[in-house]
Amino acid sequence: MKYRILLIFALLSLSLQLAAEIAIPFDRNWKLPPNGTISESILTISATDSAVPQLASHPIDPEPYFGRSLIVRFEVKYSDVSKPKESYNGVKLMIHYFANGKQYWTNCPPLYGSSDWKTVTVEQQIPGDTEWIFLETGLQGSTGKLQVRNVELVDWDPKELHRPPVPLPENFRCEYTERVLSLPQLRGMMSPVVYRSADFPVMREWNVNLLRWQLRPEPREGEKYADLLDRDMNILDKVLEQCQKLGIMVIIDLHRVPGGKEFNHGAVQEEAKLFDNPELAEEFVESWRKIARRYRDCPAVYGYDLFNEPNQKTPRRIDYLELQYRAAKAIREIDPETPICVTSNDWSSPRYFSYLHPLPLKNIIYNVHMYRPLTYTHQRVVPALTRIYTYPGNVDGKYWDKEALRRCLAPVREFQQKYGARIVMSEFSVIRWAPGGERYLADLLALAEEYQWDWCYHSFREWDGWDLEYGNQYRDTSCKDPENPRLKLILNLLAKNRQLDLAGGSWKPQAAPLPAIDLMSEAVKKQLTDGRRLDETAAVPTLEITRKTPGNTFVAIPLSLSVLGGQEVVLSGEIAHEAISKKPKSHNGVKMMLVITSFHGNTRYLQVPTREGDSDWKRYALKVEIPSDARKLELYLGLEGVSGTAKFRNIRFSEPKPQIDHSRSIITGELDRSNAVSYKPGEPMKFRFRILQSGKPIGGRLRVIVAGDDGSRREDEYDLSADRPLELTASLNQPGFVMAEAKLIDDYGNEIRRKHGNGMKAVQFGLAAGVQPEKLTQTVAEPVDFDKFWESAAAELKAAPLRVLERKLFKTTQNSHIYDVKLSAPGPRPTVGSLAIPRDAQKKSLPLHIQFDGYGVRDIVAQDEPGKIVFFVGPHGVDLHREPAFYDKLFNGELYGYGFDDRQNENPHDCYFKYMILRDLRAVQYAMTLPEWDGRNLTIAGGSQGAFQAAAVTALTPEATRCELEIPWFCELGGITAGRIRGWRPNWKKGLGYYDTVNFARRIKCPVQIEAGLSDWVCPPSGVWCLYNVLPGSKRMKMFQGRNHGPYFGYDQKKAPFVEINQQ
Repeated sequence: MKYRILLIFALLSLSLQLAAEIAIPFDRNWKLPPNGTISESILTISATDSAVPQLASHPIDPEPYFGRSLIVRFEVKYSDVSKPKESYNGVKLMIHYFANGKQYWTNCPPLYGSSDWKTVTVEQQIPGDTEWIFLETGLQGSTGKLQVRNVELVDWDPKELHRPPVPLPENFRCEYTERVLSLPQLRGMMSPVVYRSADFPVMREWNVNLLRWQLRPEPREGEKYADLLDRDMNILDKVLEQCQKLGIMVIIDLHRVPGGKEFNHGAVQEEAKLFDNPELAEEFVESWRKIARRYRDCPAVYGYDLFNEPNQKTPRRIDYLELQYRAAKAIREIDPETPICVTSNDWSSPRYFSYLHPLPLKNIIYNVHMYRPLTYTHQRVVPALTRIYTYPGNVDGKYWDKEALRRCLAPVREFQQKYGARIVMSEFSVIRWAPGGERYLADLLALAEEYQWDWCYHSFREWDGWDLEYGNQYRDTSCKDPENPRLKLILNLLAKNRQLDLAGGSWKPQAAPLPAIDLMSEAVKKQLTDGRRLDETAAVPTLEITRKTPGNTFVAIPLSLSVLGGQEVVLSGEIAHEAISKKPKSHNGVKMMLVITSFHGNTRYLQVPTREGDSDWKRYALKVEIPSDARKLELYLGLEGVSGTAKFRNIRFSEPKPQIDHSRSIITGELDRSNAVSYKPGEPMKFRFRILQSGKPIGGRLRVIVAGDDGSRREDEYDLSADRPLELTASLNQPGFVMAEAKLIDDYGNEIRRKHGNGMKAVQFGLAAGVQPEKLTQTVAEPVDFDKFWESAAAELKAAPLRVLERKLFKTTQNSHIYDVKLSAPGPRPTVGSLAIPRDAQKKSLPLHIQFDGYGVRDIVAQDEPGKIVFFVGPHGVDLHREPAFYDKLFNGELYGYGFDDRQNENPHDCYFKYMILRDLRAVQYAMTLPEWDGRNLTIAGGSQGAFQAAAVTALTPEATRCELEIPWFCELGGITAGRIRGWRPNWKKGLGYYDTVNFARRIKCPVQIEAGLSDWVCPPSGVWCLYNVLPGSKRMKMFQGRNHGPYFGYDQKKAPFVEINQQ
């Protein structure tokens, strides 16, 4: 159904017209450009200056085309038309219209150069609110000459297009054998386009008993339709084998027919090529013979779905229904029983059942698709359908509710009753962000249930826009929502399904097994030069690749898409390596990598994660989906960007194994002692991890990183059993910390992620153990002119007088008035903050609490607290209360990676944080002028980046009486030069010494409270401890075991062990 996005303009139904073709004569209704002439019914336009458009235009009354396609046919001849700079310029044959308050232009495919007379067709769906339409033709952005003749509007009476392929007996009624009559009503799903074995147990869990499976052979140059059909049937074998076991019947849908369809301007124009090509038509029939021979004995086959959404708008050599009749007769010669699904014209629309003639064959099931009204069901799928409609409600000037849906489906219902036909609604849907989508589905399916139609929702895990497992937010795929009403509705209806027993039958799958990689093949041997060697004497053939200097050396092995295409598979192999140098980039190193070239020529690179240094033989695995329309598939083995030796053996493909459901799993951990910072230099530290589900230990696989402040780091994967924890040992010979983090992974090395808020988060847990942290000192001494620099910065602040640019009431709560405040400040932006003042505040009566925000760009609102003034200061001086897209654009644009620019960080005057801190100081200056402040109590606080700001501002504000730092960032920035655990911070540059939180901490005179995590990989504990060690006054610190920068799943700080130290 993804292709439907590209076909959107051709999907609405036609209205009845008797005229076949309406000529548009070259008369006075044409408005000509300066270089346009009409002679002997030919329009000629010349252009000598590409900067001056030369366009002729003719008005078209839009009303007859509301809600349907306007098709215009031009005959054109052009000569010496220069190639335009823009692809949409050159020869212009356009439908130009105004709808929804906007202008739209639909043009022909790019045309330039020279051509003799030829026919070009342009088509556009005309919305119901279109105000005007012009046909426009000429030259734009090009020079040259264009001639146009015989301009026609194409429109045919459906009765002329839908003649019966064979006479019917009087009072004809459809005939069904026990194979069909014994079936209950079936309900299910349209398939994804990739075979994933894990999908089928989920469908069984949903109680699906009908699946429409897509065969999608789409040959490109050099490929044969029949070969790709064989590939797709190999996959279908697996589908049917699983479905037969699970009691799911399968509609075999030939979703792509031989020859494809006519293309124009990036969208399907109207009709399949085989309607005019007897050879393609015969290939279509022969394809169904092949399918019927292979699956005639399979009890899981519901029916052969002959033609997906035919769309014949003009008389053709072979009628769409005649073609289906030919294929049906050919099938019946092979398979007399299995049902055959026949469909209507106009994309299988309900309306065209009025013109559909039944076929006089047994077990014919009639197939309808329902996406009406399309401007509602497909809203915001493509730019042309931007208007938001609600169901029930008015759409394109017509009110749509359940009764309107009933009227829309009436031709199908009348066909069913007149002929006694069985109906399957094998595609229907509404885009998940359409307002009222669950009501639309409920009403539509209530009718399907009333009429006893079988149905398949479009679709199961295909494109996320139709996916029932995602919520209703526009384009939001951050996490799945099992509580969304569309999914609940469908599941409630699927619960009515009867379980089917499909056992028995003589059918056996013919699909070829997944391949092992033959390292002895000629394709490999031809590449054995320049450090590539094949060890044929080893017990298992082994490929060895060596580089003396860092660089790239590969062996590329072509793989068969006829076997692998359209499947989810596991690539696995054994790798050993020696002396692999440091990776320049994370994706470099030893490579076992699949390279997939898509239908559109895009390339994906999928690889197993490998490491540097030495490693004995180890098995690696990668689970991957190979698209059914992939055009090239290769396996790369070798080295990228590194030196050393890598060896490969036992490389093969296999089907994925069922994985444990970890939606409720957590990891827990503990040390071998309660005091995490009591280890002596060189003393063993033991880290223990368990996987829990609903509080009980389970088995699984963990990837564990162990890193120390001595520069050591190791990463390995471990299998855990339920009866004993994973225990790892480390040590450290110097003051500092060792940190260990365990991450839950599947059998193929993929992270297990769980829903967390509006996103997905890895299941992991961390621990840390410390050696003499009280002896930790800074690696790089503070700059000798640190104070001088900040005195200069303070003078810059003083030189910019404090002016209140804005103070306006944002809202009033039960406790406080909350104001938006904007203040003058040095640098590129003002100071911006949210100020909460208690409603009953008296002069000089309240303490002042100033809060700073963490890293990022977002809106802020002060949290009012009774008995306290709260000033929440934004870090960037940007406007408050704007739409989320405003902040996203800043964060991904102008402020992308702020603070991490190496060039800026060389010089303290250029560092981004200079003006952030000056804006913060200006906020304090302003807050201390508030008449409600008691003049005595001033607390400065923040978390993460906010804690860095709070430490800096407290150090530079002698009036501060208390400082509260939570998970403080930017501590001990030079530690990475000595191998200390890096955390998340910029590269060390000398300008950063003026911003190190530790250097500010030395200058804080008031009491300081710190809360942080021993397991924080953003702000590692060694840096936080350095900060604590240099504080000169009263101080208190709590360091929590198991606390990362954001909480791990299952972490409860109230129960977490901690280390607490204080000094008065």
